[in-house]
Amino acid sequence: MQRSNPCMDLSIQSKTVLAALVCGLAVTGCHRQGQAPPPAAAPEVATVTVARQAVLLTSELPGRTSPFRIA
Repeated sequence: MQRSNPCMDLSIQSKTVLAALVCGLAVTGCHRQGQAPPPAAAPEVATVTVARQAVLLTSELPGRTSPFRIA
């Protein structure tokens, strides 16, 4: 009975991986060189002028006053 050689199996796997990489590179390398992508449009921006001014701070705190009246 003949045993399979692990080195021979590794060689077949290596050849398969190498063939897949070569095919992948060939497919990704095939693109048209004559056409350039369209230029990106200029983004629209908004500006705000910041100025210092006085602001009145108020706080409205809800609560009950009946316990205060009873005590």
